Amino acid sequence: MDRTKVGFLLGRVPEGLDPDDVEDRSELLARQSEGPGAGPAILAAARELVASQIAGDDPPATWETAQHD
Repeated sequence: MDRTKVGFLLGRVPEGLDPDDVEDRSELLARQSEGPGAGPAILAAARELVASQIAGDDPPATWETAQHD
């Protein structure tokens, strides 16, 4: 995955985890969703869906939309 996309979705990726690997990406997104707040599982699922769309460039409009301010 392109570095810009990785930075947008995941920030810093620890060594040993591959953001192109679906399981690793899921783990990284789950780490971001940890902590207090309502619905962390729903937030993690939504982030995982968007991350998969951006990583797979399917549909390309997802990445285009994500880059808008």
